[in-house]
Amino acid sequence: MLSLNLPSQAAGPIRRPLGGGRVGPIRVRGWGRPRRRRAFTLVELIITLGILGTLAAIAIPRYHSAVVRHRVELAAQRIAADLDLARRTAIARGETVAVQFLPQTSSYTSADAGFAVDLRQSPYGISAMLVKDEADGTHEISFDAIGQVTVAGGTLAVHVEVHGVERTVTYTAAARRSTIQ
Repeated sequence: MLSLNLPSQAAGPIRRPLGGGRVGPIRVRGWGRPRRRRAFTLVELIITLGILGTLAAIAIPRYHSAVVRHRVELAAQRIAADLDLARRTAIARGETVAVQFLPQTSSYTSADAGFAVDLRQSPYGISAMLVKDEADGTHEISFDAIGQVTVAGGTLAVHVEVHGVERTVTYTAAARRSTIQ
């Protein structure tokens, strides 16, 4: 009989390159077939601009109304703070301090406390101011040396408006403070 001595394939360990990658030619970026660049198509661009336009159409009126509400609230808070300042100034100095409102110019002033505010200017931009009191058109509120308020009828109401949004600052002699409604 004839016997063949052929070498076995399992005769030694299997050799693989380090890292377990495949053996073959190394590819370098930029060599070989050029890569195709992706860009936006005209349809994608038009859809994106349509979505942005819709969002802007919703957001701009809401932003405008928020700005208007903020302006009228800011004007009302400024009036209340200045009335409180006039009262504290009267107590600190021990003398009468008066604040005079001028609705025709949407402003108010106090020479005694040292301020003059025009509410038509930025950041307030109010469109109308109405002052209600029992006085004969002077629209003045005074604080004496102990902080007591003297206003005709005991109440002063200052109404401010910006593009239809309104707030009223009321100062009553009994409460000794301003309230914003």
